[in-house]
Amino acid sequence: MDVFGLRMEPWQGIFILSPVVTYYTSCIAFGIMDCMPSFEKYRVQPKFEEKRNKICWKDALPWVILQHAMQIFAGIMFVQFEDYSEDFDSWLAVVPKFVVAALVMDTYQYWIHRWMHINKWAFEHFHSWHHRLHCPYPIGALYNHPLEGFVLDAGSGALSVAVAGLDLRAASLFVSVSTFKTVCDHANYDLPWNPMNKLFTNNASYHDMHHQLRGFRFNFSQPYFTFWDDIMGTKKMPTRDDLVRCEKPKTAVKSVAKTETASTKSDAAKKAE
Repeated sequence: MDVFGLRMEPWQGIFILSPVVTYYTSCIAFGIMDCMPSFEKYRVQPKFEEKRNKICWKDALPWVILQHAMQIFAGIMFVQFEDYSEDFDSWLAVVPKFVVAALVMDTYQYWIHRWMHINKWAFEHFHSWHHRLHCPYPIGALYNHPLEGFVLDAGSGALSVAVAGLDLRAASLFVSVSTFKTVCDHANYDLPWNPMNKLFTNNASYHDMHHQLRGFRFNFSQPYFTFWDDIMGTKKMPTRDDLVRCEKPKTAVKSVAKTETASTKSDAAKKAE
C-alpha cells in the first residue's frame, strides 16, 4: 500500500488510522446518547450548561479534523523510522509495556499541561482554546490550538510508543485506547458500566472539574492516572457540591441560586462584623 508515495504495510496503516476511527466512532456513540432521555441521569453537567461554552461542536469540528490531518502526517513520518516486523509480542508480554507507555504519556502530558496553565503567554496563545469548553463535549476532546495538539497529543503518543518499545499491533491498540479514554473524559457522561471508570479515577467527572473555574488550577493529569496530581498537590476530587449534577434543569438552577444567595448573605454578615 502506497501513501503519498511512501510504502506502507497493513499494520502501519492501522497504527495511523485506528485512533482517528476510534475518535469519531466514540463521538457518534455519545452523540446518540445525547438523543436518548434515558441517559440524562448519567450526565456530569446538565445539557443546558453547554450554553456557557464559547464554541459549539460544529465550529470546533474543522479544527479537530485539522488536528487529525496533522496526526496522520506525523504517524506516516513516525512509521518510516520504525523497522517494520510482524513478529509481534505475546499479549502477556505487552501488558507491562502498556503500563510503561501509560506512565510516559501521563508524565509528558501532566507537565506540559501544567506549564501551559502557569505560563500566561502559553495559556493565552495556545491552551485557552481548549478552555473555551466549560461544559466539555465529545468532539471537543481534541479541540486545541493546532500547535498544542501536535506537541501534546501526537507527541505524547509517539514518545510513549517509542519508550515502551511497543510493536505496531500493540501500539495500534494503545493509541486507540488512549483516544477512547480522552473522548470519554470529555463526553460529559459518567457511565457506571464504562470500563474506563472501573479502571481509573481519572474520568469525566475528574476532568470536568478542571474545566470549571474552581478547578482551573487542579487536575492536570491526563489521560490515565492521577499520581502526578497526588504528588504535586494539584488534585481536587469532585463532589456533589462542586459540580452541577443533572437532576432537573429547574432544580439545578434553584440549587445554584440558593448557593449564591447564601454566599452573598455570608459575605454581607462578615462585612457587618
